[in-house]
Formats: sequence, structure tokens, C-alpha cells
Amino acid sequence: MTGDQTAEQVAARWMRAQRALKAGDQVYAGRLSMMIRARSRDRVAGIGDPLEAALFTLLIELVKEQDRGKRETCG
Repeated sequence: MTGDQTAEQVAARWMRAQRALKAGDQVYAGRLSMMIRARSRDRVAGIGDPLEAALFTLLIELVKEQDRGKRETCG
């Protein structure tokens, strides 16, 4: 099993877990899972832990989203 496949499995578990959250939080849980899935095809070299790989890809997506927001408010 590669890190990419395991990050996808973490995202799938998070998608299932979102059903237990309040309705307002389910939207955010879904977004987080989709962010992981968007990058799960990327190779995360050297990260063998599936949760760490998922969090790393999630943080990349969050930083990119934050940067896009800053450019929109500055430009």
C-alpha cells in the first residue's frame, strides 16, 4: 500500500465520520476530505504514516486556499 492510497483511505473515513457531526460542521468536514482527495494522487515521498500523509496534503491545500484569498483581497 502506498502513502497515496492510505491518504485516500483516511479521506474516505473522514467522509463517513462527517455524518455524525452537526449539520453546519458537515460541510467543513466534507471540504477537508475533498482537499485530501484532491492531492491523494500526488506522491508524498518519505511519509509512510497514512494520517501524517493526509494531514500534510490537507495543510498544503489550506495554505494554497489562504494564499488565493490574500491575492483576491489585495488585487
